[in-house]
Parts: sequence; C-alpha cells; structure tokens
Amino acid sequence: MISILLHNSDLNLSIFSILSNSWVLNDVQTIGLILFISTTGCIGIFCLIAAYRVGSPLVNSIAEYVHLIFAIIIGIIIFSEIPDINSFIGIFLIIASGIFVVFRENKREELVVAETTLRT
Repeated sequence: MISILLHNSDLNLSIFSILSNSWVLNDVQTIGLILFISTTGCIGIFCLIAAYRVGSPLVNSIAEYVHLIFAIIIGIIIFSEIPDINSFIGIFLIIASGIFVVFRENKREELVVAETTLRT
C-alpha cells in the first residue's frame, strides 16, 4: 500500500503524510454522525443491490441519477455551496446519456443488458 501511495508523485507524498497522522475524534457528536452516515450508506447499498436483483438493470440505472438531486440539496443546505454552470452542464450530460441508453435499448432487437433478473 505504501508503494502505491508513494508512486512517483509529490501529491501522493502529501496525501500519505496527511493519512499517516493520527485521527482525533473530540466529541460524541462527530462519532454519532460518522455512524449515522455509515449506517444509512450501508442500507442504501443493500437496497440498491436488492433493486438490481428484482428489477431490470436498464430501469434501475436511471433511478440512480436521483443521487445527483440529493447531492445538490445536501451541498446547498449543509455546505452552503451553490453549483456553478459547469456542474449543471455535467449533470445534464450524465442524465442525458442515461436517457439515451434507455431509448437506444428499447429500439434495439436485442438488449445489451440482461432481459431477466437474477431471480427468475
């Protein structure tokens, strides 16, 4: 792991120096927030895996773009960060490419993704 971090870059050296310092968690609120974030993240991943088992990957991949909306909302509320025009252009390109894939797959005779779910 150290050889990966130190691989021919001063940036990697600075990252390694930051990571090698000991972490200090001074208050219970920080620990509680970390536990809350990790728990909700795990539940979200388990739900996403269950959705791909039950539903079509084509439909589920489009539903994942909802995280962009939540990222914008969290950025505005928690971090007071308003996305700039480049962010909105990138979000538009991501969503447009996903919608394009859905339309392309619906017009094709054979699907690139699996027709059936894992549980048939």
